[in-house]
This record gives sequence, C-alpha cells and structure tokens, in this order.
Amino acid sequence: MMDVASFWTRGGADRDLLLRTFWAVFLMVLVSGCGGLSVTRPAVGAWQQAGGGVDRTRVAESLAVPLAEAWQDNAQAAFGAESVVGGGGIVYVGTRQGEVLGYDGATGDRLGYLEVGDSVEGPLAIDGTTLYAASTGSRGEVQAHDLRAGKRLWRRKMEPIESGVLLAGGRIVVVEAGGTVQALDAKTGETTWSHEPESAAMVKAASVRAGELIVVADVMGHVRALRLSDGAVAWTRDLTAPVFATPAVSGDLIYLSTTQGHLIALDASTGNERRRAVVNPIVTTAPQPVAVRLTAPAISNGLVVVGGSDAVVRAFDASTLRPQWSHTFEDGVAAAPVFAGPLLYVATLGGELAAFNASGGAPIWTGEVRSRVKSALAVIDGRLIVLTEP
Repeated sequence: MMDVASFWTRGGADRDLLLRTFWAVFLMVLVSGCGGLSVTRPAVGAWQQAGGGVDRTRVAESLAVPLAEAWQDNAQAAFGAESVVGGGGIVYVGTRQGEVLGYDGATGDRLGYLEVGDSVEGPLAIDGTTLYAASTGSRGEVQAHDLRAGKRLWRRKMEPIESGVLLAGGRIVVVEAGGTVQALDAKTGETTWSHEPESAAMVKAASVRAGELIVVADVMGHVRALRLSDGAVAWTRDLTAPVFATPAVSGDLIYLSTTQGHLIALDASTGNERRRAVVNPIVTTAPQPVAVRLTAPAISNGLVVVGGSDAVVRAFDASTLRPQWSHTFEDGVAAAPVFAGPLLYVATLGGELAAFNASGGAPIWTGEVRSRVKSALAVIDGRLIVLTEP
C-alpha cells in the first residue's frame, strides 16, 4: 500500500507538466541511515504553521482555476490530519513513519528528510529555517532543527504528542498524551511553564492562539484557555461533545467542530458559548442515526466552512452560525478545506477535488486525485498541496 502526496498548481503552461515519481530519491532515503535535510531559503508567507497561522483560519493567497497536476511523490507513509507547512519555495510534510520530508515546491525534487520520532500526527512549524516537530507512538518527543546549518538544535523526550506544535510568542506549545500542556522556549527547548488538567484526557486537536491565550480542546469536549505568559487558566468550558479537529479563531470568537455534528462559537475572552449550529445525524438502516463528524473549520469573509462525514460541505455565517449554502458530494469530507482568495477548495474521501465561489457556494471547477484525501489542504507559494492515501 502506497501513500502518495499529490501537489497541484495553476493551469495554463503548467498543464503539460509530466507526472513524476522520484524512485531514485526514495531508494537513496532507504539506505542513507538517520537522514538529513539542509536548506538555505527561509520560509516566508502564510503557511509556516498548520492552518496558515496561529489562528488556524486556513486562508491563503488567490489560486485561480483550472488546476493541473505539477508533480507527485510517493512518501511511503500515511499522514496525520495536519501535515504540511512551508513557504519560500519549500514544502515540508510530516509522516506517520516519523519523518519530515522536504520538497522543492516548484519541481517536486525531494531535498532530504529528518527522523523526528515514531510518528508525526500533528502540525509542524517552520520559522525561517528552523523547523519544529513533535511525535507520538511508543515514545514522544519534540525537536528543533536548524535547516540552514543542517543540525538539530535541541530535543525533548516527553509523553506521546498527537496534536503537534504551536509556535507562539517565542514558545513551542505542545500537549502530552494525558493532556498536560508544556510551553518550551523555542531557542533552548527548556520548559517555561506547564499545566496539568483536572482529569486526564487525550488531545488530538492542534492548539490555537487567541490573543494572549492558548486554547486546548480534548476528546472529551473539555476546552481550556491558558495564558501564554505563564500557563494560568483563564477559563474552561465543557462542550458535551468530543473535539478531534483543530479549532480556529476569528475576531473575538473561537470556532470548534465536534464529532457529534456540532459547530460551536465560544467567546475568546470568557469561554461563554455564543453560537451553536447542529448538523442532523445520518439516517441509516442501523438502530440509531449516525452523528456527522465535522472537519476543522476554515474562516474567511464572514463565512465559516466545514466538511462532514455525510459528504456535505457547509458554509455558515460567522456571526450567527446560520446556514448560508451547502454542497453534497458522493463521498465524505474528512480533510479541512482551504480558502484561496475568493475561492474555496474542498477534497473528499473519494478523491474528488472541487473549487467553489465562496460567497455563494457555486461550484466552478472539479478535478480528481487518485485516492482518498484525509489530511487538511494547504496553499503554499501559489500551489495547492493535496496529500492522498489508498
């Protein structure tokens, strides 16, 4: 079984680019031991953190249709829900094989790789030429690498980390398996503060920054807002529904999707619930209806958009959470969508890729990839990055 990272770029002259799989590079990786990744170009642009920034709103520069495949590479591993960062012509992809792969964004040439642990499930972060990664599995650790110098700056062994890293205010924020939040000095890796929850619960959703607060949501639906400066609790909230997808922050609201079909807006300062939209469960032949699992939200131009396991992508008014438009696919939507200027891009578990006029929901272009898409879409340097799995 091969897991493929597919990368798309705008049509026109790129339409005639040949499909390329870099077997020679892959074979070299197999025999080269601990690996290496050295780059001189610093990351610039929006996608230096998953979701396009600390607010995770998934908004990028315009990317016009039609699209054509520019290149692809077989990563020989699966991907987590939030696996891509980059900028300045370089794309970085984390894998469940515990590697971070570096690619030339224009050509697809693999620049090298880093071994960072057992499995990379959550977001990476790139700051200039410094890469941060966290891993899970039988062991967990956090690493910082100076890619220009080609060396590891520091390494911290911890409990497994499923929710990746958040770079905020000179700190790397990570959440261990039981829910303990650690803020590490980005330069040294030393702990500046930590916070343990009242009751242990796994955290799979990436953390998000809301002003001077770090917001963490766990699989039991408990949400904590901690002060970035010292880790003190600002507020807590129980959503009564599990959170697996990354929250997003826009204005004074934090938007959270749940596995029970709830899209919830909390006041960023107080944690009070301001709005809630509920998607009706899927009616099947089973004794009980099946709840709709929603993707991480994308937010732009007054809209909040989520995909669902019921094969529907839905747009809500960001202020009221009233439905604005929806579109039904043949297959479920597990990957978080992305805004690119006035367009919204969505991919499905059936390998369909579609672009919509975000304001009204009119579909304006469709394409296909070869396999299901489970990982969040990203737009880096004018290219749509799509990770696929069999």
